[in-house]
Amino acid sequence: MGFFCKCFGVPGEKVVYGCFHQELIVCHCNSYVSLRKSPSTKSAVLKRVYYGSVIQKRASARNGFTKVKYGGKTGYILTKYLATSLKTYKVVKCKSYITLRKSPRTSAAALKRIPLGAKVRFEGKASNGFYKVNYGGQIGYVLSSYLKYQNTWYSTWG
Repeated sequence: MGFFCKCFGVPGEKVVYGCFHQELIVCHCNSYVSLRKSPSTKSAVLKRVYYGSVIQKRASARNGFTKVKYGGKTGYILTKYLATSLKTYKVVKCKSYITLRKSPRTSAAALKRIPLGAKVRFEGKASNGFYKVNYGGQIGYVLSSYLKYQNTWYSTWG
C-alpha cells in the first residue's frame, strides 16, 4: 500500500497534515456522498462528504462499502464513489461554449452551457464520442472533441 504525505484543506474542514496509509477522493456523484455509521445504505448518516474531498481509507468492507475516516469521524462510504485520481479537461475548439447534455447524444436535453476555457472533471467515457463530466457540481455529457486534457490529480504516492 502506498503512503502519502500532504496538507489538504476542504472548505469548512480542518486542514490535515500527515502521512496516511492511503487517501481516496470522493467523485462520481453530483455534490456529496453520505458517510454512514455501518456498511448499509439504511445506516445512519454521520456526515456529508462533498465531491473532491480527500478521505483516509481504513479498510474494505462488505456490501460494496469502504471503511474511511473523514473530518474526525470513521464510517463507511460506497466504494463506487471513491477514486485515487481525478482527471481535468479544459473546453477548447468552440466559439463561446459547449453544451452539457443529459445523455450522450447531440439530440439529448441541454443541462447547462460550459464556456470556452472552463475546466471540467472527467467522470468516464461514454458512447458516441462523449465524455461523462462534472461541471459546477452537475454531471452530464459533452463531446470529447471539445475537450483538452489538463492534468490528473493523484491522491496517493507509492
